[in-house]
Amino acid sequence: MVITILGQARGGIALTSFDAVFYAITFLVPGFIMDLTLSIFAPRRQEDLQISLLRFLTLSCVNYAVWCWLIYLIFFTTYREILSGFYTAVFLGVFVFISPIAIGVLLGFFSQKEWIKKILNRLGLNTISSTPTSWDYKFSKLNESVWLKVILKDGTTVAGYSGTNSFASSISSERDLYIEEMYTIDTNKSWERLIPPRGILLKAEEIKYIEFWDDKQEEANV
Repeated sequence: MVITILGQARGGIALTSFDAVFYAITFLVPGFIMDLTLSIFAPRRQEDLQISLLRFLTLSCVNYAVWCWLIYLIFFTTYREILSGFYTAVFLGVFVFISPIAIGVLLGFFSQKEWIKKILNRLGLNTISSTPTSWDYKFSKLNESVWLKVILKDGTTVAGYSGTNSFASSISSERDLYIEEMYTIDTNKSWERLIPPRGILLKAEEIKYIEFWDDKQEEANV
């Protein structure tokens, strides 16, 4: 789709293999890198290939819009004659590979802080979250270690500590939860780590619900 549009923009001239690679690197790779960076901060809904390509192209345009003034100076003014081919290649590498990562991190930070959403809500505008599920939303917001109590469908309770070595899948077809340390809760609601220490892997179809605490003592006081 994108290559067809580019071909039409050139007056219907057929693209060579080199042209296809050049346009892909120029107009799709920056957007792909930025989107990949953003996905680290917030899960995305599954989309068709054409929608993904259009998003990559849009993000690439955002990337170039940030640097349009510098691109103009380098390639369309007398600075082009001053810069050698090496420095021109360096700038291209920055525009295509480094800049999308930096912008993606910045946008991801804004997304996690929900600043744009808060501003729109203050203006009286309701927004819809792009996060696919509550599972993705909650686990993407866990910036620190938490204590979990997982109630399974068979009535079994699994208590544990979720830290940097724990993991919650963000793939909708393979939901699972790994808890790095298991605990037992006695009749006095006292948490005791299992000895020897062990983790546990839970499948989503086995989970009924999950309770979260920043401190295991909070649960003991309930």
